[in-house]
Amino acid sequence: MQGNSSEYYRKREQQCRALAAKAQDAGIRRVHLDFAERYASAAEAGAGPPASPGLDFGAPLHGSALAN
Repeated sequence: MQGNSSEYYRKREQQCRALAAKAQDAGIRRVHLDFAERYASAAEAGAGPPASPGLDFGAPLHGSALAN
């Protein structure tokens, strides 16, 4: 299961980086990169599957409008 979880997080990291590369707005690009970094950390840590749909690590996104 951990292998599948790591694969999931790596895939989501790649998707977020691709979206960041396409984003024309710097703020949106930063949000995608923040998510990509979190997914990369989860993959490296061998985190289990997400508890619910979406990304919820319980920490605010640094420097983004979503942190408020």
